[in-house]
Amino acid sequence: MKCLYTVVPPQGEAKSEFEIFQLLSLRLGLGDEMAGTPTKWLKKMASPILDKGVTFEELQNGPVEMVPAHEIPYADKCFKTESGLFEFITDFKDDNLEGSDEGVIDKNFPLHLLFTSTDKWVGSVLPESEIKNGYLEVQAHPLTLKATGVADGEVALLESLFGKLEVRVRGSEDVRCDFILAYKGGLMRHNKNINVLTGDILSEKGEGAPYYDTRVRLRNLNS
Repeated sequence: MKCLYTVVPPQGEAKSEFEIFQLLSLRLGLGDEMAGTPTKWLKKMASPILDKGVTFEELQNGPVEMVPAHEIPYADKCFKTESGLFEFITDFKDDNLEGSDEGVIDKNFPLHLLFTSTDKWVGSVLPESEIKNGYLEVQAHPLTLKATGVADGEVALLESLFGKLEVRVRGSEDVRCDFILAYKGGLMRHNKNINVLTGDILSEKGEGAPYYDTRVRLRNLNS
C-alpha cells in the first residue's frame, strides 16, 4: 500500500476529483461536509490502514507491507511437491470431491460459472446496449449445448442452488466444456442480473464474494 502523487499539474480548467466534489458540495449547500485540505481527507480515507499501526508518513515515503509475512502463502518458498518447487497443475479432476452445504461442488450443477469484464464496459457503467429488457448472453462449448439439448442462440435456463435466470446461449469452442462464460451482467429489471445465481457466502480469506465457487447447470426451457 502506498500513496499516489500528481504526475503533472492540472492543465487549463481541469480539476482533480477532490476539487470537483468540493465545488459541487458548495452548490448543494454541503460545503461544510466536504471542507478541508487534501491531506485531511487522505488521512480520513486511510484511517482503516492507520488503525493497523501504519503512520501516514510511512505511506507517503513509500510502499508499506500490509500483510504479515506469516499470512502470505508460500512466503518461505516451500511447496508440498515432489521437487519442493512450484509446479503447474497439469491434470486435475474433481470427480471425487464431495458436495458441500453451500453447493460449491455438486454433481447436479456440473458447470463452473465464470463472469468477467469486457472491453465494452467502463468499470460498472452499463453500456447503452444493456439498458433494455432482454436476455443476458452467455457462452458455452458446443458439446455442452449438445449434452443439454440447447441450440446455439436459443434462450435457456441457467440454474444454481441459489436461483435461476433465463439467458441467451451462444456456442463457443473457446469456452471449456465444464464452464459457462458471461460478461458482467445487467439490472434485475432488465432480466440480466447474474447475481441471482450466486450465494451470500464469504471467501475464506479476505471476506470477499467467492463468485467463482458458483456452480450451475444449463437446461432447455422445454425440458
